[in-house]
Amino acid sequence: MLICWWLGIIIAYAAPPVAAVPDVRILIDVSGSMKKNDQHNLRMPATRLLLNLLPKHSRAGVWLFSDDTINLVPVGTVDAAWLSQADQAIKQIHSRGQYTNIGDGLETVARGWQGTDKKTSRVIIMLTDGIVDVSKNKETNRKARKLLLTDTILQLARRGIKVYVITLSRHADSQLAKQIAFATDGFTKQVMRADQLAKSFANVFVAAVQRDSVPIKGKGRFLIDAQTNEFTVMVFADKKSKVLQLQTPSKTVLTREQLPSNVKWHHDERYDLVTVTKPEQGRWQVITEQDDDNRVYIVSNLQLQATKVPNNVFLFEPILYQINLTEQGKIITEPGFLQAVKVQLRSVNAAKNSQEWVLHDNGVDGDSKAGDGIFTQRLIYQKRDMGAQELILTASSPTFQRDIHQLIQVHDAPIQVDHEESSDGVQHTLTLQENTALVNSQGLTIDAIITDSLGAHQQESVKKNAQGDFQLRVKIPAGEVHAVNFAVAGQTTNGRAFSLVMPAVMVKNEKPVKPVQQTVKEPPSLPAADAQQEELDDEFDMETKYESTRTESEKRAPQKAPENKTKPPINYSKLLVIISVVLLYLGLLAVTIKFLLQVLRKKRIAAIKDKLGR
Repeated sequence: MLICWWLGIIIAYAAPPVAAVPDVRILIDVSGSMKKNDQHNLRMPATRLLLNLLPKHSRAGVWLFSDDTINLVPVGTVDAAWLSQADQAIKQIHSRGQYTNIGDGLETVARGWQGTDKKTSRVIIMLTDGIVDVSKNKETNRKARKLLLTDTILQLARRGIKVYVITLSRHADSQLAKQIAFATDGFTKQVMRADQLAKSFANVFVAAVQRDSVPIKGKGRFLIDAQTNEFTVMVFADKKSKVLQLQTPSKTVLTREQLPSNVKWHHDERYDLVTVTKPEQGRWQVITEQDDDNRVYIVSNLQLQATKVPNNVFLFEPILYQINLTEQGKIITEPGFLQAVKVQLRSVNAAKNSQEWVLHDNGVDGDSKAGDGIFTQRLIYQKRDMGAQELILTASSPTFQRDIHQLIQVHDAPIQVDHEESSDGVQHTLTLQENTALVNSQGLTIDAIITDSLGAHQQESVKKNAQGDFQLRVKIPAGEVHAVNFAVAGQTTNGRAFSLVMPAVMVKNEKPVKPVQQTVKEPPSLPAADAQQEELDDEFDMETKYESTRTESEKRAPQKAPENKTKPPINYSKLLVIISVVLLYLGLLAVTIKFLLQVLRKKRIAAIKDKLGR
């Protein structure tokens, strides 16, 4: 499960968020196979939905690709004029292409993006139903795929371009899509049917672009406050859904047939998009069947800003999640306001299992300063959390509500540990293999923290052996258990820095400790003949007295065997192992805290230097 990691490491993306202007470029596959996979050209309404979700004043453009790549809608600022042009242009989406030249499509779309730009969020959203297909020659196609993976996507990653891939049909190259997404810190989603495209585009939009929204509560109700200038309701439907109605706080019911001048309503067979400018303050209601993917996006002077977590994170990698509320672009620090705000974070997996935390601005548990308007929570994903996760952040008070959604992919740990031990249980060899598809081998550092049975510890740098594998050898005395943690730091294949501490590997020598031989001294005895005679006489007298007191029936009754009151011997080996394990965990806790506090101090110093440099 996902747990709060109180030991904590501050990492590069943990700084308070800085808003970047989205620059979104949409790449649509129009190869001939789409005639089968998208018979009714549902790419067109799905693209229209995506375009209308883009924030005002962001930038966007649309391309079609197959044999070559065509710019359908030129890159421009998203406003009413640009949206009108795009709405007409996307009617040209077709399925007449012969090939699926993914590499050319990505290279063409990325032209004009040079170097890096922290003020811009560069995003490509690509839809395809096929594989790299540039020729009838299989070897040519193989080389084109290799060039895409070894050159094209690396060039995109260096320029800070994130690629989000939607694959349509089970025959699409899903492995290629995953490699493209990870290498550029994008996201991938597979769709089996074309009628799922609109919802999939909306899901990927959540992963690619952060927009303020307000939560939809029970029975479709949501709160619009005085700071909200405009909202857009996105409601998904199917053939069995009721006709959508929207009820205002004053109980007026809006339908798409009768609209006031401040309402725009776009209806499609699979969704409705309703935009209301200068909305009435209070509780509105969406009247239809509810869907978990329904959203209410807002334009407001009161904004919720949150840490943009990398789209791809590792198991055991610490995440420092921070949020603040701004008004007119300035962080709100007024004490009365902050005390009234409740900030919650949920992480929901594909099975809809979730965990929830409350974020604080109290100066403890990772929060740098109480009352500075920045709420903080430390998180780490565990083994059972692998796969897609949706982060849902909610800030609320009696007068307003805000939320932000983000989709991320949790990958396995970047290294795997193989454990071998000698026949006598003394020598243990731990071999670590990095996942070269996820991490850059160059610059990867691994330190081992070894804690013995008595809590003593040592730190050792893990080196590579002759075969190029990281390897550590540990000697374990008989009857002892040692814990080995590995602290890993490096860069992913897309250049993102990461650091994490792997769970402890327990290595033990089960051979028992040899017991210490003890000599027992016999008490001094009487002279042999006199002592023996005296003992026999006393025994005879006692038996005679006892026999004289027994009845005939008692004499005939069977006698019980004398009880053996000898206590079982103490198993000192087992006791030593138990004591060793207890001391081991106490020592492990102490060394882990010390090590991570050292990392925390270094990161804080780096952050201060970085701020001073700026």
